[in-house]
Amino acid sequence: MLNRLETLKAMGIEVWAVRNSTPVNQHMPEAVQQPIDPAPQRVEQSEEKISPPADQPEFRLALLHYESVGLCLSLTPGATLPRRLCDDVARMMGGNIELARFQMLEWPMLNTSGIDQSLASARQVVTQKFAVLPEKVVVFGGDVSIYFSPLKQVESGQPSRVGNQSFLVVPSLVDLMKSPSEKRNLMVVLSNWAP
Repeated sequence: MLNRLETLKAMGIEVWAVRNSTPVNQHMPEAVQQPIDPAPQRVEQSEEKISPPADQPEFRLALLHYESVGLCLSLTPGATLPRRLCDDVARMMGGNIELARFQMLEWPMLNTSGIDQSLASARQVVTQKFAVLPEKVVVFGGDVSIYFSPLKQVESGQPSRVGNQSFLVVPSLVDLMKSPSEKRNLMVVLSNWAP
């Protein structure tokens, strides 16, 4: 915080003050004899927090590219990527585990108000990310369709072709991880879908 003297100097106003150690002339007017208060003065600042726009979504997507198959996983905050499951799915689909590439997309990408991070902008970015995934893509999390609208045409649990790609949407990664029977069902569908 700035005191009055520092504030005036910062504004470019030259200020003269009598030093406390200098004897004050008794004949000087009282206003001149008063030293400038060295105590910092509270500068009124707006405490208004910048809140994100109402249409700014928050999500985490893990994108994996195994050459012949891609995976997209919707992850909750703080959740770790189930890499073993991903590798098992990719292996079953004939993916190359050794050459796997990985990217984490967190939205909003930056913590600033100067960049468009609206839902429309998020959809553009996610669409670009999906465009570079292979022909077959397994999507874990039905909520991904909010950010990549072609998935709305895909029936959950059944592979469907949309444009140049085929998608298999698994509704919830959390439910899948808890249920051995759901994992078995997924492996059956994958084996029928594999090349």
